Amino acid sequence: MITNDPQNSQTSLKIFGIVERFAAISPQHVWLGGRADKPIKSIVTIVPEKKYPFKIVKSQAKIGAHIKFELKEINKSGNLKYELVIENTKKEKGNYHDQIFLYTDSKIKSRITINVNGRIEEAISGKNTGNKKQ
Repeated sequence: MITNDPQNSQTSLKIFGIVERFAAISPQHVWLGGRADKPIKSIVTIVPEKKYPFKIVKSQAKIGAHIKFELKEINKSGNLKYELVIENTKKEKGNYHDQIFLYTDSKIKSRITINVNGRIEEAISGKNTGNKKQ
């Protein structure tokens, strides 16, 4: 830790404690990779911990230029979970990074961030460019 005390400009600080999980999120980071002419998507599952229940009340992409997404709420026998389906929309070769923000009604954690990276390769045309033998 840095202080404004000239005699003790730096000091060490130790913090101990238990970090509890707010929600099970899998995967925590999304990688969308493949050819532009093929569907590329991923599903993120978000399960609130019973000790810290919450609802997702809003979702939005930071940029949204190369992805579309849908958030599904699934409630089976009182067990709530969410599925975030993320799909690539980029049609040309290139890379991108985006984030999806999931806003909750929780006072403990009001926003969950899902990072999304994409690496899109060129589409393969349907034309045969090789020589045909007759």
